Amino acid sequence: MGISVSASTAVVFLGVFIAAGTLYPAVSNGVEQVTTAQQQQGDRILAQQNTAINVTDATYNITTGELRVNVTNDGTTALNVPETNLLVDGVPNSTESQYETSIAGDTDTDVWLPGETLNVSISDTLGEIFNASPDRVQVVVEYGVSDARPVKEVS
Repeated sequence: MGISVSASTAVVFLGVFIAAGTLYPAVSNGVEQVTTAQQQQGDRILAQQNTAINVTDATYNITTGELRVNVTNDGTTALNVPETNLLVDGVPNSTESQYETSIAGDTDTDVWLPGETLNVSISDTLGEIFNASPDRVQVVVEYGVSDARPVKEVS
């Protein structure tokens, strides 16, 4: 056994040491990312379970062409007004300029806190939004939570 065997053994151990040094950070980062994703998923599930809404009133004024929808945040999660979607007879109302939202008379707020009622008003004076009197509205908020109600006609 000469010096060549000892040198070869040292080179092999050095290669294993370098390989382990590069493998450990990659595995560690992968485990950390998976753990973070699982925690975020758990947070989303908890927020979904704590989210509840109730469409308390939906009326359509035949003479003015105005649809009014009142929705109460019955959950414990604060919701974002821009993330709230209104479907009228199954069709989403995507033109934000055609409807107004307010919470306790405040039209500038984007935060919808638990216990507060969101008021949505859609004015269809020209008959461009609704082909006929709407029959049903559905409100969908963050996390896919929704509630629906038939529309009452008033004059």
